[in-house]
Amino acid sequence: MTMFRWIVLPVLIFISTNVGAVAPAAEPAPQDILGAVPEAKSFKHIKDPIDCYRLFDALGSPVGAAVITTDVPPEIAGYRDEISLLVGVNESGVITNVKLLSHQEDREHMNSILSKGFLDRFAGQRPSGNWSDIEAITGATISSLAMCEDIRTASIAVALKVLKSGVLSQAAKKKVSSIRLDRPLIAAAASFLLVLLSIAAVYLPRRRILRSSSLLLSFVAIGILFNTPVTIGNFIDIGYGYIPGWSNLALLILLVFAIVSALFKGPVYCSYLCPFGAMQDGASAFKIPKCKIDDKWMRYAGYIRWPVLLAVIAAVAGFNIYALRNVEPFARCFAPDAGSAVWVQSGTILIAALFLRRPWCRIFCPTGLVIETLSRLGTKLRCKFKCK
Repeated sequence: MTMFRWIVLPVLIFISTNVGAVAPAAEPAPQDILGAVPEAKSFKHIKDPIDCYRLFDALGSPVGAAVITTDVPPEIAGYRDEISLLVGVNESGVITNVKLLSHQEDREHMNSILSKGFLDRFAGQRPSGNWSDIEAITGATISSLAMCEDIRTASIAVALKVLKSGVLSQAAKKKVSSIRLDRPLIAAAASFLLVLLSIAAVYLPRRRILRSSSLLLSFVAIGILFNTPVTIGNFIDIGYGYIPGWSNLALLILLVFAIVSALFKGPVYCSYLCPFGAMQDGASAFKIPKCKIDDKWMRYAGYIRWPVLLAVIAAVAGFNIYALRNVEPFARCFAPDAGSAVWVQSGTILIAALFLRRPWCRIFCPTGLVIETLSRLGTKLRCKFKCK
């Protein structure tokens, strides 16, 4: 099995790295440019004062402009990278249309954003407005907030530098965006403190109390409040070369800690920070007679994680079935819009956890398998260097 592990894992990484890569952003089609403002019949691509498309009616009179958000500084990243949007603004400085051009976000999250008509909410808005009626999409908060900030930044740039409509207040002229960054920063701070607590639980006395506290707080913060658990989808993203940026600093902190701690100390994230692991431990705490299964058979059962991992990577990288990135219950069960299938899956696992310690982690979890494999790799490397 050891030889199988070290042969299969590099193959899976190679597949996920080289299959299904996202194509680079294409220039908008002429009909999309003209559709940015309803009255537009022709357009001219200009580079000064900003890169955009000046729009004209049938008589040649200007009716507005269309701008691609990635052409306007600053760079605003979503979950993975910048999201390219085409924003139309009329001569009065009012946003008329927003169209998605390209992205590298999770497709399920982006489909959720589009299906809920998020981009349609910007039509009729002024760049200087408070946009209080435009809320982030639950379950895709980072992506939708980035799009909102992108649209405001691009429309302000067009209104000020191209249209010169005078619709912006002096206060609006001084700001790039009104999107608050407090939630991502709070999430990052909470993740960092949880990492410190888990390290303390590993190295300090009274580990049991510290471990219980770490798991409880991770369930509240990583699970319920911010919904940023490390999942197999994150490792697949790394295979593609996508690493969470500053807009998702909380996940970046947890992902780096999960990998580094696995290499140097073992599967610390799984034992101390996984919110779904905390839920299973909570279920196991009930005074119910437990199933006594020989450790040998549990090790054999743990091999099931390999076909699960293989199936997930093959489905995502080979067949673009992106929904399987969320095969793990903790990938979705903490989201407010989790479907009934997720609750059935999670509920079944938690019922099993009443009789068997961490059944999902030990038998099915592909994320745990990757972290565990990294841990074994770290052990081998440390042993190799010590032997020298």
